[in-house]
Amino acid sequence: MAVIGSTEISAAQQALVSNVVLETLKEKSMLLPTISDYSGQADASASKISIPRVNQFSAADKAENTELTSQAMTVSVDDLTFDKHKAIFVELEDRARFSAVDIEAEILKEQARELALQVDKDILFGLKSVSSSAPDHLLDYTDASGNVLALEDILVARQKLREAQFDFSDDNYFLIISPEKEKEMLSISNFIKANEFGNSNPLLRAEIGRVFGMRVMVNHLLAADEVVAYHKSHVAYAAQAAPKAERDRNLKNLADQFSIQMLYGVKTLRGGVGGVFFNGSGS
Repeated sequence: MAVIGSTEISAAQQALVSNVVLETLKEKSMLLPTISDYSGQADASASKISIPRVNQFSAADKAENTELTSQAMTVSVDDLTFDKHKAIFVELEDRARFSAVDIEAEILKEQARELALQVDKDILFGLKSVSSSAPDHLLDYTDASGNVLALEDILVARQKLREAQFDFSDDNYFLIISPEKEKEMLSISNFIKANEFGNSNPLLRAEIGRVFGMRVMVNHLLAADEVVAYHKSHVAYAAQAAPKAERDRNLKNLADQFSIQMLYGVKTLRGGVGGVFFNGSGS
């Protein structure tokens, strides 16, 4: 079908629209604030970002009149590829407009909300992509028959993360639970509700409290028996460029066409040792 009278949003309008989309994305995405955002390092001409990893060193004893042995430094990278090109297209016929409603603004906001939801889905996939052997961070619940989340499971998750050199010294540890697990979490005696603890950091969207140094959030994208514990550095995200919005006029159909697109990537870092995933089976 031919499109007649095609016009692109002006540069000034594009910047304004992009800002609206970005703000909506940040506001509506539940998981984006809980992971590492490398968008500031993205190059519009690059197809990926290489995130470096340096091997761990060990402290050696220095004996008198004895030279120290130089330790080999190995640098590897996790490549975050911009492989997620998401777009939403909407056509609005003139007869569908309502004078009392800024329908174009509502379309833009809804498109941005849907993009935020898609970003969360991709982030969640990365969060659940944990190491499954040496070390095994893909676990079943202590209550293997009933899959009830208990204090022992949280302690196991902390142990796994500590063994992977995460020392719980900052405020960037998260425990994401399904809506079905919220009741079980609230029954754990060590759980502190969000309105009961004093902290200078603002609450994140869907954050309900804390337990053993982890910020607890409820997310409807998780299946009923799924829980993920992780550090912020477990997963990386980057957008290659700001979301792009365009508008065309389809005269043949007497309609306006609106599209929004974004190119980004999500990567699980360090082989998935920064997260622990309970899925009710351990496999």
